[in-house]
Amino acid sequence: MSSAFTSAGTASPEQIFQVLGSRTRLRVLRALQGRELSVGELAESLRLTQSSASKHLALLKEAGLVCVRREGTWTFYQRAEGPPALGRVLREALESIEEAAADDAAVAAVVATRGDRSARFFSTVGEQWERIRQEYGGLAPVVHAVAGLVPRVEIALDVGTGAGHLLPILRDLARRVIALESTPAMLAEAVRATATGDTADVIFVRGDAQSLPLPDSAVDAVFASQVLRHVPHPSRALTEIGRVLRPGGTCVVIDLCEHQEEWLREERGHLWLGFARASLARWMEQAGLTLRGYRVVQPEPGRPAARRMPSSFVAHAMTRADRRPSP
Repeated sequence: MSSAFTSAGTASPEQIFQVLGSRTRLRVLRALQGRELSVGELAESLRLTQSSASKHLALLKEAGLVCVRREGTWTFYQRAEGPPALGRVLREALESIEEAAADDAAVAAVVATRGDRSARFFSTVGEQWERIRQEYGGLAPVVHAVAGLVPRVEIALDVGTGAGHLLPILRDLARRVIALESTPAMLAEAVRATATGDTADVIFVRGDAQSLPLPDSAVDAVFASQVLRHVPHPSRALTEIGRVLRPGGTCVVIDLCEHQEEWLREERGHLWLGFARASLARWMEQAGLTLRGYRVVQPEPGRPAARRMPSSFVAHAMTRADRRPSP
């Protein structure tokens, strides 16, 4: 399994123009602009049979216009750069597709359903979340150590606060903490978990990690613990983190290393089977963040768990003074 996309290489100009002679294949390329889709998702979006979608993808891959990423038993496709000389002509061709608006809306709807599985999981897990979180284990000492790298700040953002397990650490770190969570049930758990003390320094907000309800350069530090694997577009979430961080701000990301434990997708609502360091660093770079530290944490030996647990990572990044996050 690899989190990197691979393509079949560059075909001859004659082969490329032959492949692009099909309007359906142009629609496929448009659907794969800036996003990755499985065969099933592509077929549903463009109202094709899966066998037809597979054939079109195979031809596009052979022409070097589509690249592939395999994750566990799933395969995802994305538009490749292709020959530079083809850029303007292809861009104009994709913009002139008659079905463009309908296809764009259908693709957006299909991609949106990816997050439904994760949302359903968190809407029902409620009070069980703390027990489930403990299965991952071994991260608390590392979080404390990484937090030590972050100077005391005015405002910290906890993206995907869940049941609020990071809030005690962040409240020691910042004068004010914004605890953001997309699922009402989990946000209620975070409020309940902190209800015994004074929470005047904590602001609870419902919101999406991929579209943070904050202005640009609003916070000094962002923590995203066990969040990226649950969002359809992790790169978009990191771009949002880069946007809301002030120049010189700090970002700490905690998640799973790349793995092949398919049961986590089915039973824990994971949309991604972990992340490779190279993919994380690339997404951060595109978001105006520079990866400063990366540590792998193995599951605690002897910790009871129903299934084998993957390793985790803790990544520490900072915003560049001249950052320009990608749109």
